[in-house]
Amino acid sequence: MNTYIITHKLRDGVTQDMAIASAKRLIRRLPENVNWVMSWYLPEDNILLCQWEGPDVEVIGNALDEAEVSDILPITEAHEAIVLNPEWYAQAE
Repeated sequence: MNTYIITHKLRDGVTQDMAIASAKRLIRRLPENVNWVMSWYLPEDNILLCQWEGPDVEVIGNALDEAEVSDILPITEAHEAIVLNPEWYAQAE
């Protein structure tokens, strides 16, 4: 599976309860070939940065559409990424 960092600009007026309900619905409806790994919320910009695994961005976007969360969490940017773990570099030589 490929790794992607996807930026979502939360729609104005989305409450915390709406976001939680959308996330729960998304988790229940994700296809087996898509994995939502982690997210970071940037409150100053009302943006979510989400780490995803999947075959490609289109499949991830389709999963968001199928879960009916694209209107709340539209994709504004998507980048394929390579995971680098700092622990790999901290090991003794």
